[in-house]
Amino acid sequence: MLDSKTNKRNCFLLYLIILVVLLVFRVAAQLMQYFFNLPFLPPFQFWDSGTLPYQILVAAQLAIIVILSKIVYKIGADNIRPNIKTGYIFITLGAVYFTIMLFRLAAGLTLLSDVKWFSYPIPPIFHMILASFLILFGYFHLIKSGGK
Repeated sequence: MLDSKTNKRNCFLLYLIILVVLLVFRVAAQLMQYFFNLPFLPPFQFWDSGTLPYQILVAAQLAIIVILSKIVYKIGADNIRPNIKTGYIFITLGAVYFTIMLFRLAAGLTLLSDVKWFSYPIPPIFHMILASFLILFGYFHLIKSGGK
């Protein structure tokens, strides 16, 4: 029978895996649109705010996915030393990041729909998924280190 600590770790692991899979889907879908322009997906420009050249963006996205996957692997292997300070840092950064992207999404759907960086909802939604990963990873540190 699994103990409570293992159940909590597995729960965190499941949620983090779901977030990574969503990010992988986002990167793969945009990449497919770049090469094939599939009719069942939103057009390429809806996935991209144009802030970075696409080749740099996709390389950065792949690097982020690798880093997040390593974190998930380490949690699954119970190979992370939890730290309260690290937890608070990740939660704070994730919450600020999430709030900014939530504002970006809301502004793009209302007041700033004519400004390209704000106008497409897909990028901020996936930034919010990444921010959620940071928050959850921070919370993992707090819970596992005995913080409240």
